[in-house]
Amino acid sequence: MAFRQRGRLSSKFRIHYFLSGKASGHRKSRGGRQDCKGCEAQVAVSNHPEQVKLDPRLARCIKKGECVAFIGSGLSNSVYCDWRTLITCLCNRCGVTRRPGKESSSDDLLDLAEEAKSAAPCKYYAVLHEKFGHIGTTNPLYDILMRLNFKSYVTTNFDPLLAHEARKPEHNMSVEVYPSLSAANINRNPRRTVFYIHGLIKEGATPAPMSIVLSRSEFHEAYRGTTLSSFLEQLLTFHPVCFLGCTLDEHPLKNVFEECSDIQSKIRGVHGGPCPERFILLAEQEEVWVSTNDGSRTRDLSEEQRRRDAEERQYEHLGIQIVRYFRKNDFHSGLRHMLERESSLLKRAPTRLGLLAENIV
Repeated sequence: MAFRQRGRLSSKFRIHYFLSGKASGHRKSRGGRQDCKGCEAQVAVSNHPEQVKLDPRLARCIKKGECVAFIGSGLSNSVYCDWRTLITCLCNRCGVTRRPGKESSSDDLLDLAEEAKSAAPCKYYAVLHEKFGHIGTTNPLYDILMRLNFKSYVTTNFDPLLAHEARKPEHNMSVEVYPSLSAANINRNPRRTVFYIHGLIKEGATPAPMSIVLSRSEFHEAYRGTTLSSFLEQLLTFHPVCFLGCTLDEHPLKNVFEECSDIQSKIRGVHGGPCPERFILLAEQEEVWVSTNDGSRTRDLSEEQRRRDAEERQYEHLGIQIVRYFRKNDFHSGLRHMLERESSLLKRAPTRLGLLAENIV
């Protein structure tokens, strides 16, 4: 039986530390596993999170105002429901008998959303309003992201949190919403812009039909049309991008990552040169523990490394460089902590000093 425990150590440091046999009270077993009897306290011997630095290439890109922040649902999941939970709720309310399971693919979720919309369109949009049409507890990370020198922000989220933060006087940004997306405004024209490429559910408002990209027909309309595809092509061809709160298994981003791969191939084939740099900020992977015959738990380092290598190969194929951070909690305070320390990147000092990451653990 496998157990998972959220990692607090830099993965490379953890692997080196344990495989070198420096952790007292540990012994290596075959297959790269680490025997552990009452060793939870010793696992905490680590690089302190304060030692984790932002990748210098990404830091330079942000500081020069060249990088676009691409924000996924991971930064809102502590406030709003996730993709699978939303589809389950839509099925319940719209009278769809099928339900998504743990093994349901992203295509299954698209089909279920389509069934729910076809069965009861009014209830479908009412649920979207109920789940996203309000300002929840703001993730403090949004404030610091607005203060970093990104030249614009792109999101696949529906919720209004990012728009709410962007329109505050201290940020004073414009907001563009699908299908009205202008790639020319990525370059601070005249202000920095937040782009909601899958639509925005405004506070207190029910979304209009086809204004949100969620079901199969809506994805087909959005990505087979010209507006969104053209916007993404220009974004990913000409601008460095940093993905935050995004993963490969998040379906709303599947099309975006496919665009990354296609454009990567086109640029190499036509120009023979490199693409603009792309980065993704990912939390450290969870530790893997397995039970032993004597009832103790053993750290499976080889399985951790296998998962890490597989993940890195996937992103490398897309031309995306991984930058790791310590998660700490669902507010991604480890990421906020890392970004706050990069004070030279800030446009101005944070205002909500009481919400520093170290106080949100």
